[in-house]
Amino acid sequence: MRLIDVGAAPVRTITVSPNGRFVAAAGSNTFGVFDWHTGASVLRARDPGPCDQIAFGPNGD
Repeated sequence: MRLIDVGAAPVRTITVSPNGRFVAAAGSNTFGVFDWHTGASVLRARDPGPCDQIAFGPNGD
């Protein structure tokens, strides 16, 4: 089990990349991509509205 700090907003959706390297989580107005093995933040951004779905492409993008 790994605990990844995604920030203060409640997580609404989460997914793991097809290659298992990254996890993406989205909340009320933020989303982030994190390295699954280290928990390090790869990308954090704000979204103008709630995010109910998040996905990686088949090749991990």
